[in-house]
Amino acid sequence: MPVPLSERLCAAICLGFAWWTVCAHSVVAAGGSLRGLMLLFAGSGVAWLALARALRSRSHAAPPPPPPPQPEPASPSWLQRGAIVFAGAAAGFALGYGNGVVAWALLVCALGIAAVPFLLLEPARLAAPLHSRSAELSLAAMAAFGALYTLGVHRPDTDDALYVNMAVAAVDLPGLPLLSSDTLHGLTELPMVLPIYRLHSYELWIGALSLLTGIPAVAVFHWIAAAFAGALVPLAHAALFRRLTPAYWPISTAALLVVLVAVGETHRWYGNFAFVRMWQGKAILLFVLIPLVYTYAIRFATRPDRASWLQLAAAQIAALGCSSAALWAAPAAALMAMCSVLRPGRRGFRHLATGALASAYLIVAGLLLKSGMSESVPELAEAADPIWGTIVGMAGDPSQVERALATVLGQGRLYGLGIACLFVSWACCPPGMARRFAIALPLATALVLLDPLTEDWVSANLTGPVYWRAAWALPIPILLALVLVTPLRLGGLVGRLACAALIATFALSVPSTSGFSRENGVTLSWPRLKLYPAHRWAQRLNELAPGQPVVAPADVSTWIPVFHDHAHPLLVRHYLLSQRHRLGEEAYTERLSMTRFVAGEARDPRAAAIFEAGLARYGVKAVCLELSGSTAAARRILRRAGFVRNLQGTDMEIWVRE
Repeated sequence: MPVPLSERLCAAICLGFAWWTVCAHSVVAAGGSLRGLMLLFAGSGVAWLALARALRSRSHAAPPPPPPPQPEPASPSWLQRGAIVFAGAAAGFALGYGNGVVAWALLVCALGIAAVPFLLLEPARLAAPLHSRSAELSLAAMAAFGALYTLGVHRPDTDDALYVNMAVAAVDLPGLPLLSSDTLHGLTELPMVLPIYRLHSYELWIGALSLLTGIPAVAVFHWIAAAFAGALVPLAHAALFRRLTPAYWPISTAALLVVLVAVGETHRWYGNFAFVRMWQGKAILLFVLIPLVYTYAIRFATRPDRASWLQLAAAQIAALGCSSAALWAAPAAALMAMCSVLRPGRRGFRHLATGALASAYLIVAGLLLKSGMSESVPELAEAADPIWGTIVGMAGDPSQVERALATVLGQGRLYGLGIACLFVSWACCPPGMARRFAIALPLATALVLLDPLTEDWVSANLTGPVYWRAAWALPIPILLALVLVTPLRLGGLVGRLACAALIATFALSVPSTSGFSRENGVTLSWPRLKLYPAHRWAQRLNELAPGQPVVAPADVSTWIPVFHDHAHPLLVRHYLLSQRHRLGEEAYTERLSMTRFVAGEARDPRAAAIFEAGLARYGVKAVCLELSGSTAAARRILRRAGFVRNLQGTDMEIWVRE
């Protein structure tokens, strides 16, 4: 059966972006520019394509033989039924008892018992996926929905201050080495906020598109990249569901989209990293590249050939270009997905070791990065607390594992359903890859990344201070989709109607807040920049003081660096915090105090004096004042310093030095 066009498109994107990422890392390490990166990518890409075509034309190898017929399950029925009963009872006890460590232990036991008959005794059984014109058309419709929905749903995110500025700086400062300096504040003598961002290539790709097309980088992010990535979400998941639920993969993909769109009650819920933030690299990592890593890992484990290995390696390198979280997330996803296929034995371990080599690029990059960061940021080198200290503290405060799950799943019905899915979603799946996937992925995550005994080590060595991201290794949206399509096993019209009813019940009853509601911080409108209204004041400051120091409230200074030829705020969010030891305590405190003073938030009685002295010390060209109780005092200071009011609004005003 020919490979579907959607899968060929995903594979081509992974290979192309992986090569861009390798080129970007080389140019960044060499201190090169964006134009140099573009030339290297284009030249080397043409050479690789010519070489690949020549090798393909000389190859006359016979196609690989078809997979052998799958034997029947070897596990006894009493063991299967016992595993299901124990998993259900364990899920009920875990939800009722309310202790995270107990729930973790029960989950490991339940999935460990289920792994015996369904992973160890039964071989992996693959079936040919549904292939029809209507199925492909439905996937195309879902891709169009993903693109249009991403363009029309607006949930601004302040992380754009850094991400968009990385692309802006690459275009605006061609003489500055890529990702080398603090371009947010114009402090080019200081290194970038954190070394981990030097591994990103996605923002440089946006910068290249901006340079080639003349479209502002922020618009490339919010329009072109957002629509393209939104369309890839169903395509990537369809590739996975073709392996997990081959008979009805289009409905499984549609159920996954409902899960991501319907829920919006928790800020860090999976769906709030999907379409509503689809222009950011971390969203592309989670909902495009990680599903493809799963897919290619399963493909390699079932047929370990050179093409499958290359696709698995490329998907992981592409993931690293989108987010440094891929350093641990992509290898973990690859290994866990392979474990869902391979059985213990010499042949299985050999294939697992070969597949693990596809993660070598990320592992080496992570080790090099950690050694460098340990020297520059001492707190990252601190050893994890002893295991016994963790055990002693279990009876007291919640563990990091509990907090991570609560951060991602919330506290209501969604939390209960998510935890229940970890225990019993495999029991809802038909025999085959879906059931194996639903056992192996949560079990491996619980044993490695979400283990209360090793959570401090994981935080210190893998996730960093954002330990809650370890929950990203739990494919809960995919597990929920597998549960929602369970009625299809009934077959016929009854099964389809029951499936539709279950999906509708989930969307209407489980979330307390929908993903596209105002309560989730979302507005629906025609495509526009996904920024807060304060960005208009930021644009005006950029017009009045391009490339010069300015002072503005935090909600204005956040958006100043996302535009080309921008001014340099004294403080942008928390990004100077990591530079505090280089900048100096006094300078950092003054910048923070001045930013709070113009917002009317300063509590230090010396704030007015610090503001007045800082105007001259930092050569401030323009000031944005938020109207507050301290506005009168700020106006007197500005007049004495030679500023005049340039723009007056109902909530803010701008003053410019004459």
